[in-house]
Amino acid sequence: MSRATRCRNTWQNRCWQPAPLADGWELYRDSNGWQLRGTGASATVNGRPYQSGQVLDCGDLIAIGTATAGTLIEVSG
Repeated sequence: MSRATRCRNTWQNRCWQPAPLADGWELYRDSNGWQLRGTGASATVNGRPYQSGQVLDCGDLIAIGTATAGTLIEVSG
């Protein structure tokens, strides 16, 4: 699938590119909002296990395994 086709198929015609985090996990956006997907070590959000489909919020602390992967500082649009 070409990049143009992927862009047309994304939420509201915006081309959000997944952001790699750690150990096979990435941050991505779909029509529900920002989420995580991946395999490898377990992911946690604010110290709790990440649930598939869970939408992230501003200020969420994301960890992959025992390492902090980041803090989500802004969720918009």
